Amino acid sequence: MIDSRHPRVDETATLSTLDSLAAQFSEDELRALLKASSDVVLLFDADGRYLKVAESSRKLLYCPDEALTGRTVHEVLPKSIADCCLERIREALHEKRQIQFDYSMPLASGKRYFSCTVYPLPNRQTVLWFARDISAHRAADLALAARYDMERLISRLSSQFINVEPRHIDAVIDQALGEMGRYFAVDRAYIYRLSENGSHMLNTHGWRKDTIRSRLGYRKPIPNENFPWLMSRLQAQEIIRISAVEQLPAEAESERQTFLDRDANAIVIVPIVFSGSLDGFIGFDANASSREWTDGEVHFLKNAGELFASALQRKQSEEKIRQLAFYDDLTGLPNRTQLRRQLKADIDQSGAPFVLVLLDLDDSSAVNDLLGHDVGDQLLRTLSDRLKRFLGDRHTLGRWGGDEFLLTLPIEAGTEEFMPLARRIQEELVKPVIINEQELRVSCCTGIARYPDDAEDVDSLIRFGEMALHEAKQAGRGSLRRYTRKLKETAARHNLLRGRLRRAVDHGEFTLHYQPLVDCQSGRIIGAEALLRWFDTELGTIGPDQFIPIAEESGLIAPLGEWVLDTACAELRHWHNPLGTLPRISINVSGLQLLDHRLANALDRVIAAQGLQATQIELEITESALMEREAAGLPLLQHLRELGVGIAVDDFGTGYSSLAKIKHMPVNVLKIDRSFIQDIFTDSDDKAIVIAILALAKQLQLKVVAEGVETEQQLQFLQEAGCDLIQGYIFSKPLPAKDFRKLWAKGVADR
Repeated sequence: MIDSRHPRVDETATLSTLDSLAAQFSEDELRALLKASSDVVLLFDADGRYLKVAESSRKLLYCPDEALTGRTVHEVLPKSIADCCLERIREALHEKRQIQFDYSMPLASGKRYFSCTVYPLPNRQTVLWFARDISAHRAADLALAARYDMERLISRLSSQFINVEPRHIDAVIDQALGEMGRYFAVDRAYIYRLSENGSHMLNTHGWRKDTIRSRLGYRKPIPNENFPWLMSRLQAQEIIRISAVEQLPAEAESERQTFLDRDANAIVIVPIVFSGSLDGFIGFDANASSREWTDGEVHFLKNAGELFASALQRKQSEEKIRQLAFYDDLTGLPNRTQLRRQLKADIDQSGAPFVLVLLDLDDSSAVNDLLGHDVGDQLLRTLSDRLKRFLGDRHTLGRWGGDEFLLTLPIEAGTEEFMPLARRIQEELVKPVIINEQELRVSCCTGIARYPDDAEDVDSLIRFGEMALHEAKQAGRGSLRRYTRKLKETAARHNLLRGRLRRAVDHGEFTLHYQPLVDCQSGRIIGAEALLRWFDTELGTIGPDQFIPIAEESGLIAPLGEWVLDTACAELRHWHNPLGTLPRISINVSGLQLLDHRLANALDRVIAAQGLQATQIELEITESALMEREAAGLPLLQHLRELGVGIAVDDFGTGYSSLAKIKHMPVNVLKIDRSFIQDIFTDSDDKAIVIAILALAKQLQLKVVAEGVETEQQLQFLQEAGCDLIQGYIFSKPLPAKDFRKLWAKGVADR
């Protein structure tokens, strides 16, 4: 088609120059010119009649040259083209100027584009028509313009991902696919990504024209083995261009059927590669009967795929960072940080009443010690999954700490309906767990606080829930406690003692009292138990049962324990027995000290510094603490026994150990708890227990100390039963160091 909008007129081509040009050509010269030119060269008269046709023009003519000469453009060309040609011819003759313009012509070989110059020859009333084929140049220009447009599009799409939040990346990709689909006039644009193990593909993003009804299965896993031909080429990072589905090879039958099912006839697919590995693919579908996909379109798809893959990888990385920051790696549950955020959001957004429940597993640490951390981890995962199934999606649930879970239960304000449900949760956790064909059972302690009845902010609510949980743990395995004002008062005193205890450790406000250990048969004093005492100037005397747990949880037990060890052993040097026997000192240690290698180092140091023998020192640990740390503390106990240090099990009979366990542990003394001695004549069970302990201890060659002996009747019973040592008020209460030295100097305890 002739471009009639912008004819290019050469203003310098005057009438005289054109006449001069015409005068230069004879008939022979014109004939030679027409023959020599490589362009389309035609000679027209004023009526648009073909007078001469250059031989070189034959391939670029609308019809054969022999059919042109003597005929007008209207007899040869379509009317619209003929009208424009005649208009240019007459314009050049009338204006007596050369005219330049571009036009297109439908030829047998396809549509061609020409740049034309018309030279008028006024004295002959003819024009020379020079037309150069610029189809290749025009195609290159169009390709360059299209490439530029595509670069601008990819640049614009890239800018959309610069500041987008990870949670919005998927939506931005879908919008970008829509913009691409409309720009390239396709029917569908989509992205598929491989699953983590690479065995499946998933349609993660897509766009389709409004007229397209068939949908892709969004995020529906499709096994890669369903499309072997496609996957083999994508794994080889090949670009797949299908202008018509009939071109697909026979081995791509499943792919052909899939494309036909969604009315896709022409397909282009470009692999998305990230860090050298196939991540997925991006593609276009066209429903036209056929379509040739250009290199520019393929190049654009490749760039777009890299852009989207980069954005998705950024989203995935930030999601992993968020997962690590806000979710527990073992169970996948929200962690402490995320739970606080969720609780705050619940309070800020709805303000609906709820119960905060803290669960602490009683036995998981024992599972770790006995069966290993892998089994312990599997146990936690199993129990967390059980909680998720039991609670459903309506409740907040997370891992609060090592063995602790936090959850919320919606309630009606001021009601107590949550208590049965809390009990049911405990019962759910108590059910057996089978791991490696071994049945495991755990119990849990539960602490409860209510919003808004107990607290109206997250921090206070959690603090009160932890107070209730602490109270439950103090009450024993499987206990449940809810927060009360009395508990708050207890917690306030706890915090006060915590602060005063730190000051007492720093300022040396502790003393040791010593209670004699007496041979049951002879009444001879063989040593003493060192008992820690604390007198606070404001609070008065504070018992060990109050401050020792606080020392353990605050980390003060180690320096306090070392002070006791140093002080007791220094005092031991001052004891002189008139019978010449070596005195013995019994020192209490906490369960936490059994896990601290510094205890053995401190013993080595103090024995050397005071010139003592290891056999003069006996360490006492309660039965419950020993059993809780049986596996972890065993190496230290064995080391101490090898040194000659005695190990005594305090409060024996009150925990859940057995003599069968004790015989495998490096202990040499059992101390019968005072509760059994006090009721020995009023409770037949207590009496039977004492007799059994004494008999079995003798078989195991263990010494037995009876604590809390206060009466002659109790003493006589123990003597007859074969008890080794006695400790109690029948001989002496705990004494200050100077008073005990006097008693020790006598050698025999008076009753």
